[in-house]
Amino acid sequence: MKKLLCLIFILYWAINLNAQQAWTKKKGEFYTQIGASWIGYGTLLNGNNDLLPIWRNVNDFSVQLYGDYGITDKWMVNVNLPIKILTSSKTLNDSSYLSEAPLNAGNMVGLGNTQVGVSYGILQNKSFVMAAHMRFNMYPLAPRQNTGFQTGYQAFGLMPSIAMGYGHQYFFASTEFGVNYRTHGYSLQFSSLTQIGTVIKKKFYIILGLDLLFSVPITTLRDGDARHTGLYLDRMQYQAPSIKLGWAITPELRVWLASGGLGLAGGRELGGGPSFSFSIFYQKKNSEE
Repeated sequence: MKKLLCLIFILYWAINLNAQQAWTKKKGEFYTQIGASWIGYGTLLNGNNDLLPIWRNVNDFSVQLYGDYGITDKWMVNVNLPIKILTSSKTLNDSSYLSEAPLNAGNMVGLGNTQVGVSYGILQNKSFVMAAHMRFNMYPLAPRQNTGFQTGYQAFGLMPSIAMGYGHQYFFASTEFGVNYRTHGYSLQFSSLTQIGTVIKKKFYIILGLDLLFSVPITTLRDGDARHTGLYLDRMQYQAPSIKLGWAITPELRVWLASGGLGLAGGRELGGGPSFSFSIFYQKKNSEE
């Protein structure tokens, strides 16, 4: 049966509360962010928007450390460090779409696919901006045997993308298009993130976003035990909106609340359930600005 539902919105992949992907930092400027998100689910979504039960409920808690630093007025480096805290319920659900016996309950804590990257500001003026990004995803921890837990895709990844944005005092919009080349037989991923936002009284921010991810299989890779948890399946894809609310405590310090999915999403091979995120960031800009 087809259903409208909220989808898992992984902080590491989808809710990156840095809404400035087209705006780069000038020399000596930096941006730092720490964020946390939670998602809980006991079903997986297939390609027909049907919810398929799994044997155990899964709780996926993420903490993300992110930073940008301008090494010149055109070039910027960035790093994204995701920490995953995973648990599954001791009590079994009544049924599962899987024919195999349930795996063990348990927990896992570890680094996900750490990401390092470089950005180049193709065009950076006060209104229209454009930037190119190249990001490299590192290999995560090995999966926890007999639980279905893994903290990231079991592969390296190379992610080129192009981002464009427009903004003035009370309105801004940006969009980014990219592709993710992954090793070890994983599918090729195409992604886009579009955001439209407004500023109220120079202190409050409202941002609406639409995140798209499509996977193109290149081998017959099998997900193995991860099918029991729905964590980082090879052919995962989604079309999911989000909303972010921000408060500028000072010009340098800002906090964000966000939720993804919003009941108007679709996708496949990912957990069914809403996500909630909190983030705080600090940025330093050159004094002449």
